[in-house]
Amino acid sequence: AADGLGAARGRAAALVGGQASNEEGYLVQRIVREALASPHVDSRAGGAVDRALWLELARPELSVATSELDRADAILVLDADPLHAMPIVELRIRKAMRRNAARLAVATPRPTGLDGGGAEAVRYAPGDAAAFLDELAAAVGESGSASSRAYGDAAGRVAEVLSGAERVIVVWGGRLAGDPRGGLERLLAVARALSLGDREGAGLLEVPAETNARGLREVGCLPTAGPGYAETATGRDAAGIRAALEADELAAAMLLDVDPVRDYPDAEGWRKALGAADFVVAS
Repeated sequence: AADGLGAARGRAAALVGGQASNEEGYLVQRIVREALASPHVDSRAGGAVDRALWLELARPELSVATSELDRADAILVLDADPLHAMPIVELRIRKAMRRNAARLAVATPRPTGLDGGGAEAVRYAPGDAAAFLDELAAAVGESGSASSRAYGDAAGRVAEVLSGAERVIVVWGGRLAGDPRGGLERLLAVARALSLGDREGAGLLEVPAETNARGLREVGCLPTAGPGYAETATGRDAAGIRAALEADELAAAMLLDVDPVRDYPDAEGWRKALGAADFVVAS
């Protein structure tokens, strides 16, 4: 493995799957960035996200522990179905509604297991989360920038559920981070409009797209940031790695707990890319 990767120094890349541990992810990105002098590391199938957004999202003031759901006054479940993705969160939400009379709003592209128990359950078109969030930010007090008002009524109903609540928690799905239309920017706009960073017990709670998505981000398995979201040379994201392997701009790949042919979009493209590489080591 060392010989094959070493021969591609400066032209190597790594993909890390969401089941990998923090320690494993940290070591893989260190091997690629330091030993192989290459910045191309990713743990996400979606596009690259600007480092500044990750830093803002990681602010302690914006984060809440899962246990804070027990004391929430209002909860918004956004682009996630906790019943299937993170059942303990779903149980906490139901507990908050039953014991604390917490108000619940659900805004997703598909039905969820929480739809029937909330005060509001609204739908937006798949891939249209940014447009809905833009209108929600406007509805709760921050000017939106979307020209369309397709979700104005739905956003208004959700805003009404959240209005007047002190401890507001937004449970958001990790798919938003792969939204090319700016899902994370709009999520942060909603957080500002709700003053989540200024209220005790209020904040954002991620339901990751993969089990350890946040941990892998924070140990540097990103093309735009190193460990602790430190500044680093910008590398290619997963799609860029695929294209570069196929074009012979990259020569070797490390795969840890991931099979991009099965797990990522464009299976045939990944099959061709890995076939074109000089060397692939898969763990």
